[in-house]
Amino acid sequence: MKGKGKFKENFSSRLAKCLLLGVAALFLFAGTVVLPVADTQAAANKTTKIQLEGKSGRYLLDTGYNFWLREKDGRRSSGGLKFIRVPSGSRIKSGYYMFEDTGRLCRKKEFHKVNNTTIGSRKFNGTYYFGGQNGVLYCKAGWITINGQKYLLASDGRRYENCWKYNYYLQSNGTIARSKKLPDGSYVDSDGRKCTKEELELDGLKKQLRKTLSGYSGAWSVYVKDLKTGGVINLNDQEMYPASTIKAFVMASTYDQIKKGNIKYTSTVKQLLTDMITVSDNEACNQLIRYNSKSRNFIDGTKTINKYLKANQYTETGCHHSLHPASSSYVGDGKSNVSSAKDCGVLLERIYNGTCVSSRYSREMLNLLLRQTRRWKIPAGLPSGVKVANKTGETSSVQHDMAIVFGKKTDYVICVFSRTGSEGYAVPRIKSISSTVYKYLNK
Repeated sequence: MKGKGKFKENFSSRLAKCLLLGVAALFLFAGTVVLPVADTQAAANKTTKIQLEGKSGRYLLDTGYNFWLREKDGRRSSGGLKFIRVPSGSRIKSGYYMFEDTGRLCRKKEFHKVNNTTIGSRKFNGTYYFGGQNGVLYCKAGWITINGQKYLLASDGRRYENCWKYNYYLQSNGTIARSKKLPDGSYVDSDGRKCTKEELELDGLKKQLRKTLSGYSGAWSVYVKDLKTGGVINLNDQEMYPASTIKAFVMASTYDQIKKGNIKYTSTVKQLLTDMITVSDNEACNQLIRYNSKSRNFIDGTKTINKYLKANQYTETGCHHSLHPASSSYVGDGKSNVSSAKDCGVLLERIYNGTCVSSRYSREMLNLLLRQTRRWKIPAGLPSGVKVANKTGETSSVQHDMAIVFGKKTDYVICVFSRTGSEGYAVPRIKSISSTVYKYLNK
Protein backbone atom coordinates (compact mmCIF):
# COMPACT_ATOMS: atom_id res chain seq x y z
CA MET A 1 0.00 0.00 0.00
CA LYS A 2 2.86 2.29 0.77
CA GLY A 3 4.19 1.63 -2.69
CA LYS A 4 0.89 2.47 -4.26
CA GLY A 5 0.63 5.75 -2.28
CA LYS A 6 4.11 6.69 -3.30
CA PHE A 7 3.26 5.95 -6.89
CA LYS A 8 0.17 8.15 -6.70
CA GLU A 9 2.21 10.92 -5.15
CA ASN A 10 4.91 10.71 -7.82
CA PHE A 11 2.30 10.52 -10.54
CA SER A 12 0.48 13.57 -9.24
CA SER A 13 3.72 15.48 -8.95
CA ARG A 14 4.75 14.56 -12.45
CA LEU A 15 1.30 15.47 -13.78
CA ALA A 16 1.43 18.85 -12.09
CA LYS A 17 4.89 19.49 -13.50
CA CYS A 18 3.69 18.50 -16.95
CA LEU A 19 0.73 20.82 -16.71
CA LEU A 20 2.94 23.66 -15.58
CA LEU A 21 5.36 22.99 -18.41
CA GLY A 22 2.48 22.83 -20.89
CA VAL A 23 1.07 26.18 -19.75
CA ALA A 24 4.53 27.71 -19.89
CA ALA A 25 5.06 26.29 -23.36
CA LEU A 26 1.69 27.64 -24.44
CA PHE A 27 2.55 31.12 -23.22
CA LEU A 28 5.96 30.86 -24.76
CA PHE A 29 4.50 29.74 -28.08
CA ALA A 30 1.93 32.51 -27.97
CA GLY A 31 4.70 34.99 -27.35
CA THR A 32 6.65 33.87 -30.36
CA VAL A 33 3.58 34.45 -32.57
CA VAL A 34 2.38 37.76 -31.19
CA LEU A 35 5.60 39.59 -30.64
CA PRO A 36 6.84 39.60 -34.27
CA VAL A 37 3.50 41.05 -35.36
CA ALA A 38 3.84 43.82 -32.86
CA ASP A 39 7.42 44.38 -33.93
CA THR A 40 6.39 44.55 -37.61
CA GLN A 41 3.76 47.14 -36.86
CA ALA A 42 6.26 49.15 -34.91
CA ALA A 43 8.72 48.94 -37.80
CA ALA A 44 6.04 50.03 -40.25
CA ASN A 45 5.30 53.07 -38.14
CA LYS A 46 8.91 53.89 -37.56
CA THR A 47 9.70 57.35 -38.92
CA THR A 48 12.67 59.51 -39.46
CA LYS A 49 12.23 63.12 -38.53
CA ILE A 50 13.72 65.57 -41.04
CA GLN A 51 13.92 69.01 -39.52
CA LEU A 52 13.37 71.62 -42.22
CA GLU A 53 15.67 74.59 -42.42
CA GLY A 54 14.18 77.91 -41.40
CA LYS A 55 12.39 79.34 -38.37
CA SER A 56 8.98 77.76 -38.88
CA GLY A 57 9.79 74.64 -36.93
CA ARG A 58 8.19 72.47 -39.57
CA TYR A 59 9.56 69.03 -40.22
CA LEU A 60 9.04 66.02 -42.47
CA LEU A 61 8.25 62.53 -41.25
CA ASP A 62 9.94 60.04 -43.52
CA THR A 63 8.18 56.68 -43.16
CA GLY A 64 10.24 55.05 -45.85
CA TYR A 65 7.24 55.09 -48.15
CA ASN A 66 5.87 58.58 -47.79
CA PHE A 67 6.79 61.99 -46.52
CA TRP A 68 4.45 63.86 -44.19
CA LEU A 69 4.66 67.58 -43.51
CA ARG A 70 4.08 68.50 -39.88
CA GLU A 71 3.94 71.75 -37.94
CA LYS A 72 6.25 72.48 -35.04
CA ASP A 73 3.75 71.10 -32.52
CA GLY A 74 3.17 67.90 -34.52
CA ARG A 75 -0.10 68.90 -36.15
CA ARG A 76 -0.45 68.04 -39.78
CA SER A 77 0.33 70.89 -42.13
CA SER A 78 -2.10 72.31 -44.66
CA GLY A 79 -1.94 71.07 -48.25
CA GLY A 80 -1.02 72.87 -51.45
CA LEU A 81 2.21 74.20 -52.87
CA LYS A 82 5.10 74.43 -50.39
CA PHE A 83 8.78 75.18 -50.59
CA ILE A 84 10.89 73.05 -48.29
CA ARG A 85 14.58 73.32 -47.61
CA VAL A 86 16.10 70.17 -46.20
CA PRO A 87 19.55 69.50 -44.78
CA SER A 88 22.08 67.92 -47.12
CA GLY A 89 22.20 64.16 -46.97
CA SER A 90 18.43 63.79 -46.62
CA ARG A 91 16.48 61.28 -48.69
CA ILE A 92 14.64 64.19 -50.30
CA LYS A 93 16.03 67.37 -51.78
CA SER A 94 15.03 70.99 -51.34
CA GLY A 95 12.47 72.42 -53.73
CA TYR A 96 8.82 73.12 -54.46
CA TYR A 97 6.38 70.31 -53.72
CA MET A 98 2.63 69.72 -53.67
CA PHE A 99 1.06 68.35 -50.48
CA GLU A 100 -2.31 66.75 -49.86
CA ASP A 101 -4.66 68.13 -47.19
CA THR A 102 -3.41 65.36 -44.89
CA GLY A 103 0.09 66.74 -45.19
CA ARG A 104 1.28 63.83 -47.30
CA LEU A 105 3.69 64.70 -50.09
CA CYS A 106 2.36 64.12 -53.63
CA ARG A 107 5.13 61.93 -55.05
CA LYS A 108 3.33 60.94 -58.26
CA LYS A 109 4.71 62.64 -61.35
CA GLU A 110 1.83 64.76 -62.59
CA PHE A 111 0.53 68.25 -63.35
CA HIS A 112 -0.98 70.46 -60.67
CA LYS A 113 -2.95 73.66 -61.07
CA VAL A 114 -1.65 76.55 -58.96
CA ASN A 115 -3.68 79.76 -58.90
CA ASN A 116 -2.24 83.13 -57.91
CA THR A 117 0.19 81.83 -55.31
CA THR A 118 3.28 83.66 -54.14
CA ILE A 119 6.10 81.96 -52.24
CA GLY A 120 8.88 84.32 -51.35
CA SER A 121 9.63 86.33 -54.46
CA ARG A 122 8.24 83.72 -56.81
CA LYS A 123 4.72 83.88 -58.24
CA PHE A 124 2.79 80.87 -59.50
CA ASN A 125 -0.25 80.98 -61.74
CA GLY A 126 -0.92 78.14 -64.14
CA THR A 127 -0.38 74.41 -64.48
CA TYR A 128 2.98 73.06 -63.33
CA TYR A 129 4.71 69.74 -63.74
CA PHE A 130 5.86 68.12 -60.52
CA GLY A 131 7.78 65.39 -62.24
CA GLY A 132 11.14 65.44 -60.54
CA GLN A 133 12.41 62.99 -57.94
CA ASN A 134 9.83 62.45 -55.20
CA GLY A 135 7.49 64.87 -57.00
CA VAL A 136 9.67 68.01 -56.88
CA LEU A 137 8.79 70.78 -59.35
CA TYR A 138 10.42 70.00 -62.72
CA CYS A 139 12.11 73.17 -63.94
CA LYS A 140 13.56 72.39 -67.34
CA ALA A 141 12.29 74.04 -70.50
CA GLY A 142 11.39 71.84 -73.45
CA TRP A 143 9.13 69.05 -74.66
CA ILE A 144 8.18 66.14 -72.44
CA THR A 145 6.10 63.07 -73.25
CA ILE A 146 3.64 61.72 -70.68
CA ASN A 147 1.43 58.72 -71.48
CA GLY A 148 2.07 59.22 -75.18
CA GLN A 149 1.15 62.92 -75.16
CA LYS A 150 3.64 65.73 -75.76
CA TYR A 151 3.69 68.82 -73.59
CA LEU A 152 5.84 71.92 -73.66
CA LEU A 153 7.25 73.31 -70.41
CA ALA A 154 8.71 76.68 -69.58
CA SER A 155 11.89 76.93 -67.54
CA ASP A 156 9.84 77.48 -64.37
CA GLY A 157 7.95 74.18 -64.82
CA ARG A 158 4.78 75.81 -66.13
CA ARG A 159 2.89 74.09 -68.92
CA TYR A 160 2.17 76.15 -72.03
CA GLU A 161 -1.55 76.37 -72.74
CA ASN A 162 -3.84 78.20 -75.20
CA CYS A 163 -0.99 79.59 -77.26
CA TRP A 164 1.23 79.08 -80.29
CA LYS A 165 4.74 77.80 -79.63
CA TYR A 166 7.23 76.51 -82.20
CA ASN A 167 4.49 76.38 -84.87
CA TYR A 168 2.21 74.26 -82.68
CA TYR A 169 -0.98 75.34 -80.93
CA LEU A 170 -1.09 74.08 -77.35
CA GLN A 171 -4.63 73.59 -76.08
CA SER A 172 -6.11 74.28 -72.65
CA ASN A 173 -4.97 70.83 -71.49
CA GLY A 174 -1.46 71.42 -72.82
CA THR A 175 -1.68 68.93 -75.68
CA ILE A 176 -0.94 69.76 -79.32
CA ALA A 177 -4.05 70.62 -81.32
CA ARG A 178 -4.46 68.38 -84.36
CA SER A 179 -6.79 68.24 -87.38
CA LYS A 180 -9.11 71.04 -86.34
CA LYS A 181 -10.08 74.67 -86.53
CA LEU A 182 -8.68 76.73 -83.67
CA PRO A 183 -10.31 79.50 -81.61
CA ASP A 184 -8.31 82.13 -83.53
CA GLY A 185 -9.80 80.90 -86.82
CA SER A 186 -6.68 79.12 -88.09
CA TYR A 187 -6.31 75.42 -88.86
CA VAL A 188 -3.87 72.66 -87.93
CA ASP A 189 -3.27 69.34 -89.63
CA SER A 190 -2.86 65.86 -88.17
CA ASP A 191 0.74 66.68 -87.25
CA GLY A 192 -0.34 69.79 -85.40
CA ARG A 193 1.22 72.09 -87.99
CA LYS A 194 -0.56 75.25 -89.02
CA CYS A 195 -2.29 74.83 -92.34
CA THR A 196 -5.08 76.22 -94.45
CA LYS A 197 -8.64 74.98 -94.53
CA GLU A 198 -7.85 73.54 -97.94
CA GLU A 199 -4.87 71.62 -96.62
CA LEU A 200 -6.97 70.15 -93.82
CA GLU A 201 -9.48 68.79 -96.36
CA LEU A 202 -6.90 66.32 -97.72
CA ASP A 203 -5.42 65.40 -94.35
CA GLY A 204 -6.25 61.71 -94.79
CA LEU A 205 -4.38 61.53 -98.09
CA LYS A 206 -1.55 63.53 -96.58
CA LYS A 207 -1.14 60.90 -93.87
CA GLN A 208 -0.95 58.15 -96.47
CA LEU A 209 1.61 59.97 -98.57
CA ARG A 210 3.73 60.92 -95.59
CA LYS A 211 3.85 57.29 -94.48
CA THR A 212 4.77 56.24 -98.01
CA LEU A 213 7.52 58.83 -98.37
CA SER A 214 9.00 57.92 -94.98
CA GLY A 215 9.99 54.57 -96.48
CA TYR A 216 11.67 56.08 -99.54
CA SER A 217 15.34 56.94 -99.75
CA GLY A 218 16.57 60.26 -101.08
CA ALA A 219 14.67 63.56 -101.12
CA TRP A 220 10.98 63.68 -102.11
CA SER A 221 8.45 66.47 -102.52
CA VAL A 222 4.78 65.99 -103.38
CA TYR A 223 2.24 68.67 -104.23
CA VAL A 224 -1.43 67.81 -104.81
CA LYS A 225 -4.42 70.09 -105.31
CA ASP A 226 -8.01 69.04 -105.84
CA LEU A 227 -9.19 71.49 -108.50
CA LYS A 228 -12.81 70.95 -107.50
CA THR A 229 -12.68 71.43 -103.72
CA GLY A 230 -9.45 73.37 -103.38
CA GLY A 231 -7.98 70.78 -101.01
CA VAL A 232 -4.20 70.86 -101.15
CA ILE A 233 -1.16 68.90 -99.97
CA ASN A 234 2.37 70.27 -99.94
CA LEU A 235 4.77 67.69 -98.51
CA ASN A 236 8.46 68.40 -97.98
CA ASP A 237 8.42 71.56 -100.05
CA GLN A 238 11.97 72.28 -101.19
CA GLU A 239 13.93 73.56 -104.12
CA MET A 240 15.54 71.00 -106.42
CA TYR A 241 17.27 70.98 -109.75
CA PRO A 242 14.23 70.95 -112.08
CA ALA A 243 15.75 69.28 -115.14
CA SER A 244 13.22 69.61 -117.99
CA THR A 245 10.32 70.76 -115.79
CA ILE A 246 11.87 74.23 -116.16
CA LYS A 247 10.55 74.09 -119.74
CA ALA A 248 6.98 74.61 -118.49
CA PHE A 249 8.05 77.98 -117.07
CA VAL A 250 9.97 78.88 -120.22
CA MET A 251 6.74 78.10 -122.11
CA ALA A 252 4.70 80.40 -119.86
CA SER A 253 7.21 83.25 -120.14
CA THR A 254 7.36 82.84 -123.93
CA TYR A 255 3.57 83.15 -124.22
CA ASP A 256 3.73 86.18 -121.94
CA GLN A 257 6.23 87.80 -124.32
CA ILE A 258 4.01 86.87 -127.28
CA LYS A 259 1.06 88.55 -125.58
CA LYS A 260 3.12 91.68 -124.94
CA GLY A 261 4.25 91.75 -128.57
CA ASN A 262 7.91 91.17 -127.82
CA ILE A 263 7.94 87.82 -129.63
CA LYS A 264 6.25 87.30 -133.01
CA TYR A 265 4.06 84.19 -132.92
CA THR A 266 5.55 82.63 -136.01
CA SER A 267 5.43 79.05 -137.18
CA THR A 268 9.01 78.73 -135.98
CA VAL A 269 8.09 79.77 -132.47
CA LYS A 270 5.08 77.44 -132.51
CA GLN A 271 7.30 74.55 -133.55
CA LEU A 272 9.88 75.36 -130.90
CA LEU A 273 7.16 75.35 -128.25
CA THR A 274 5.81 72.06 -129.55
CA ASP A 275 9.21 70.37 -129.62
CA MET A 276 10.17 71.74 -126.20
CA ILE A 277 7.06 70.37 -124.47
CA THR A 278 5.90 67.28 -126.38
CA VAL A 279 9.28 65.62 -126.93
CA SER A 280 11.26 67.66 -124.37
CA ASP A 281 13.78 69.00 -126.90
CA ASN A 282 16.63 70.78 -125.09
CA GLU A 283 17.79 72.93 -127.97
CA ALA A 284 14.24 74.14 -128.57
CA CYS A 285 14.22 75.30 -124.95
CA ASN A 286 17.58 77.03 -125.27
CA GLN A 287 16.41 78.82 -128.41
CA LEU A 288 13.15 80.00 -126.80
CA ILE A 289 15.11 81.41 -123.86
CA ARG A 290 17.05 83.48 -126.39
CA TYR A 291 13.76 84.57 -127.98
CA ASN A 292 12.72 85.99 -124.60
CA SER A 293 15.16 88.88 -125.16
CA LYS A 294 15.18 91.44 -127.94
CA SER A 295 18.93 90.89 -128.28
CA ARG A 296 18.44 87.13 -128.68
CA ASN A 297 21.12 86.78 -126.03
CA PHE A 298 20.70 83.77 -123.77
CA ILE A 299 21.59 85.50 -120.49
CA ASP A 300 19.29 88.42 -121.34
CA GLY A 301 16.59 85.85 -122.04
CA THR A 302 17.02 84.29 -118.59
CA LYS A 303 16.65 87.74 -117.05
CA THR A 304 13.32 88.19 -118.82
CA ILE A 305 12.12 84.78 -117.69
CA ASN A 306 13.22 85.36 -114.08
CA LYS A 307 11.45 88.71 -114.09
CA TYR A 308 8.29 86.92 -115.20
CA LEU A 309 8.74 84.30 -112.48
CA LYS A 310 9.16 86.92 -109.79
CA ALA A 311 6.17 88.93 -110.98
CA ASN A 312 3.98 85.82 -110.82
CA GLN A 313 5.32 84.70 -107.43
CA TYR A 314 7.08 81.54 -108.50
CA THR A 315 9.40 82.11 -105.58
CA GLU A 316 11.24 78.78 -105.75
CA THR A 317 11.97 78.78 -109.48
CA GLY A 318 14.84 80.30 -111.44
CA CYS A 319 16.22 79.92 -114.99
CA HIS A 320 19.99 80.37 -115.16
CA HIS A 321 21.62 78.09 -117.74
CA SER A 322 21.04 76.18 -120.96
CA LEU A 323 19.98 72.53 -121.11
CA HIS A 324 22.05 69.74 -122.54
CA PRO A 325 22.67 67.66 -124.54
CA ALA A 326 21.98 70.26 -127.21
CA SER A 327 23.44 71.55 -130.47
CA SER A 328 24.50 74.88 -128.96
CA SER A 329 27.24 75.30 -126.36
CA TYR A 330 26.62 75.68 -122.64
CA VAL A 331 25.66 79.16 -121.43
CA GLY A 332 24.89 80.26 -117.87
CA ASP A 333 25.04 83.09 -115.38
CA GLY A 334 26.86 81.09 -112.72
CA LYS A 335 23.75 79.86 -110.93
CA SER A 336 21.82 76.63 -111.24
CA ASN A 337 18.31 76.20 -112.55
CA VAL A 338 15.92 75.55 -109.70
CA SER A 339 12.23 74.88 -109.06
CA SER A 340 9.88 73.01 -106.73
CA ALA A 341 6.85 70.75 -106.85
CA LYS A 342 4.75 73.54 -105.35
CA ASP A 343 5.70 76.12 -108.00
CA CYS A 344 4.98 73.58 -110.74
CA GLY A 345 1.60 72.89 -109.17
CA VAL A 346 0.68 76.57 -109.04
CA LEU A 347 1.64 76.97 -112.71
CA LEU A 348 -0.49 73.99 -113.75
CA GLU A 349 -3.48 75.23 -111.76
CA ARG A 350 -3.32 78.59 -113.54
CA ILE A 351 -3.11 76.87 -116.91
CA TYR A 352 -6.15 74.74 -115.98
CA ASN A 353 -8.12 77.79 -114.79
CA GLY A 354 -7.18 79.82 -117.88
CA THR A 355 -5.36 82.47 -115.86
CA CYS A 356 -1.80 81.77 -116.99
CA VAL A 357 -0.98 84.71 -119.32
CA SER A 358 -4.48 84.60 -120.86
CA SER A 359 -7.38 82.26 -121.43
CA ARG A 360 -6.31 81.66 -125.03
CA TYR A 361 -2.69 80.97 -124.26
CA SER A 362 -3.61 78.83 -121.25
CA ARG A 363 -5.58 76.58 -123.63
CA GLU A 364 -2.61 76.39 -125.99
CA MET A 365 -0.26 75.50 -123.14
CA LEU A 366 -2.70 72.83 -121.93
CA ASN A 367 -2.93 71.33 -125.40
CA LEU A 368 0.85 71.11 -125.60
CA LEU A 369 1.01 69.33 -122.23
CA LEU A 370 -1.74 66.94 -123.34
CA ARG A 371 0.44 65.97 -126.32
CA GLN A 372 3.33 65.02 -124.05
CA THR A 373 5.01 61.82 -125.21
CA ARG A 374 6.76 60.97 -121.93
CA ARG A 375 4.09 59.03 -120.07
CA TRP A 376 5.94 56.52 -117.90
CA LYS A 377 5.71 58.32 -114.53
CA ILE A 378 2.47 59.94 -113.27
CA PRO A 379 0.33 58.79 -116.24
CA ALA A 380 1.57 55.21 -115.84
CA GLY A 381 0.03 55.06 -112.35
CA LEU A 382 -3.47 55.93 -113.59
CA PRO A 383 -6.30 53.77 -114.94
CA SER A 384 -6.39 53.33 -118.68
CA GLY A 385 -8.11 56.14 -120.56
CA VAL A 386 -7.57 58.87 -117.97
CA LYS A 387 -6.60 62.15 -119.66
CA VAL A 388 -3.33 63.67 -118.43
CA ALA A 389 -1.42 66.84 -119.27
CA ASN A 390 2.11 66.46 -117.94
CA LYS A 391 5.76 67.45 -118.22
CA THR A 392 8.60 65.31 -116.93
CA GLY A 393 12.14 66.16 -115.89
CA GLU A 394 15.01 63.76 -115.42
CA THR A 395 18.76 63.54 -115.04
CA SER A 396 21.07 60.96 -113.52
CA SER A 397 20.21 62.32 -110.06
CA VAL A 398 16.61 63.62 -110.23
CA GLN A 399 13.27 62.28 -111.47
CA HIS A 400 10.26 64.60 -111.63
CA ASP A 401 6.80 64.79 -113.14
CA MET A 402 4.12 67.48 -113.03
CA ALA A 403 0.60 66.81 -114.26
CA ILE A 404 -3.02 67.86 -114.54
CA VAL A 405 -5.14 64.72 -114.15
CA PHE A 406 -8.73 64.72 -115.43
CA GLY A 407 -10.29 62.22 -113.04
CA LYS A 408 -13.59 60.40 -113.02
CA LYS A 409 -14.91 62.46 -110.07
CA THR A 410 -12.52 65.38 -109.84
CA ASP A 411 -9.63 66.97 -111.70
CA TYR A 412 -6.44 67.61 -109.80
CA VAL A 413 -2.85 68.73 -110.02
CA ILE A 414 -0.07 66.41 -108.88
CA CYS A 415 3.64 67.18 -108.91
CA VAL A 416 6.32 64.82 -107.66
CA PHE A 417 9.96 65.85 -107.31
CA SER A 418 12.60 63.30 -106.30
CA ARG A 419 16.35 63.28 -105.86
CA THR A 420 17.43 59.66 -105.47
CA GLY A 421 20.25 59.17 -107.95
CA SER A 422 18.46 56.26 -109.58
CA GLU A 423 15.84 56.24 -112.34
CA GLY A 424 15.08 52.60 -111.65
CA TYR A 425 14.32 53.40 -108.01
CA ALA A 426 12.38 56.63 -108.48
CA VAL A 427 10.12 55.95 -111.48
CA PRO A 428 8.06 53.03 -110.03
CA ARG A 429 7.61 55.01 -106.81
CA ILE A 430 6.34 58.05 -108.69
CA LYS A 431 3.86 55.71 -110.41
CA SER A 432 2.80 54.36 -107.00
CA ILE A 433 2.28 57.86 -105.58
CA SER A 434 0.20 58.74 -108.65
CA SER A 435 -1.97 55.66 -108.15
CA THR A 436 -2.50 56.41 -104.44
CA VAL A 437 -3.62 59.98 -105.15
CA TYR A 438 -5.99 58.97 -107.94
CA LYS A 439 -7.66 56.26 -105.87
CA TYR A 440 -8.14 58.62 -102.92
CA LEU A 441 -9.63 61.47 -104.95
CA ASN A 442 -11.71 59.36 -107.32
CA LYS A 443 -12.85 56.44 -105.18
